[in-house]
Amino acid sequence: MKERAIKETITQQTEILRNSKESMVIGIRRCLEEKNINTKKIIVAEWFPDDASFEFGIVVTDNDEVYQFGYNYIGKLDGEGSFSEWENITHTWKNEPLSKSIEIALKENEKNT
Repeated sequence: MKERAIKETITQQTEILRNSKESMVIGIRRCLEEKNINTKKIIVAEWFPDDASFEFGIVVTDNDEVYQFGYNYIGKLDGEGSFSEWENITHTWKNEPLSKSIEIALKENEKNT
């Protein structure tokens, strides 16, 4: 995917995560806030459904920390899920298959500071 298309996707996903009233998004925001992540200051590098009732995502915080999450709502309403995965990949993201998106998100983060 070209860098411009990745950047547009990052912008759209970040806007959705910050502002959507959809119950699943509200649930993901709640889980992020429980991890002391300010959802108004993060950038969403990646986010997609990875299975039935499971969302995979990577976020970049305002202080350039990179976290990978898995939001699981199997057997629950989509807004009542929890993080079954939460990993700080700040020091290892360059080895991730989605590293290009993370790199662009980090660059976008620099612009915002």
